Amino acid sequence: MRLFRLGTLTLLLFSCGDCIQVANGRVVDSKTGKPIGGAFVQKKKSRDHSVTDSNGYFQLESISGGFRHCPEMEIAITLHDYDSELLRVPCCDTILVKLKKTSIDD
Repeated sequence: MRLFRLGTLTLLLFSCGDCIQVANGRVVDSKTGKPIGGAFVQKKKSRDHSVTDSNGYFQLESISGGFRHCPEMEIAITLHDYDSELLRVPCCDTILVKLKKTSIDD
C-alpha cells in the first residue's frame, strides 16, 4: 500500500510539468472587418498550426512545459497580401486579430 501511494505521488508530480495551451481567435480585415479565411496560424518554434475557416475562426492547441501555469503562446499569423502578425496569447484566451493589407509603394 505504501508503494502504491509513493507511485501515485510521483506520477502526479511528473504530470504537472506540462500543460495544454489553447488559443482561440478570429482574423478579420482591418479596414472592412470582414472575416479572413485561409490565414495560417502557427505557434512559434513549433510545428503546431491551424488555418482560419471561412468565418475567420481558428483554434490552436499545443502541449507546453509549464510548472503551475501555462505560459503565453507566441503565434504568427500569415497570409499572402497581408502583413504578418506576431502575438503573445495568454492561455485559453480568445483574441481578435485585424490584419492589414500589405501596402505597395509605387
